[in-house]
Amino acid sequence: MTALNFVDELLGWRTLEQRTVQRLGRPYAPNCADADNCDIADYIYASHRVGRILRPGQTMGASFEALLLDHLFGEISRLDPNRKWLARPGRVISDFAQYAHLGVLEEQIKANVVLRTEFGREYAIKPDIAIGVEVAAAQPLLHAVVSVKWSMRSDRVQNVRPEGALLLRHRRGRAPHFVVVTAEPLPSRIAAIAMTTGEVDAVYHVMFDEMAEAVRQVGTREQKERWFELVTQGRVRDYAALPVTLTST
Repeated sequence: MTALNFVDELLGWRTLEQRTVQRLGRPYAPNCADADNCDIADYIYASHRVGRILRPGQTMGASFEALLLDHLFGEISRLDPNRKWLARPGRVISDFAQYAHLGVLEEQIKANVVLRTEFGREYAIKPDIAIGVEVAAAQPLLHAVVSVKWSMRSDRVQNVRPEGALLLRHRRGRAPHFVVVTAEPLPSRIAAIAMTTGEVDAVYHVMFDEMAEAVRQVGTREQKERWFELVTQGRVRDYAALPVTLTST
């Protein structure tokens, strides 16, 4: 699995603000990276001759999620056609058998100001992508939850661990897979999610091979050590392995 045959249509150079251009001496930065720290992304984009210039303000999160949903659903359906797969964005987990009781709890919270004040909407989890399996005469089972992160800024990862913890804590039955899929180029930011205590199965990178080569070529010593740790401990894996993982269990 490479960037060229999966996410190539999303890769591009974003224009920088004039003050950033003056500070850094460059007009563009890879759209998956910070302008201040993008050596790894620069290497990947240059190696694959990415030349597309993005419109100012263009964001990739929604596009990445839609592309990933289509690709992942197609792959798991092909690999395991015997199960009736469902793949939906933004579907509440109470629609699935293991979490149906949370729908009842949510109604009680809505109707009671004390409960609403105490718990808020903690239980109303809407994953980026929910993958289910239809079951005859019953609610579908939640097979996997996929958190989609084109990049990993600090303000975009704070919901991942609590979401994983809630999925584990409140299930009635088998726990679903909980994975993160990303194009983030900084090993340190990936580690902020990947090196958990069990909330996340693993982080799957859509440019895994490209990352490995870029880190080897232009990464700092710390980045090389962190990437090695993440890979050898199975905390970061190639996205190509995800459909197989999901259909083998």
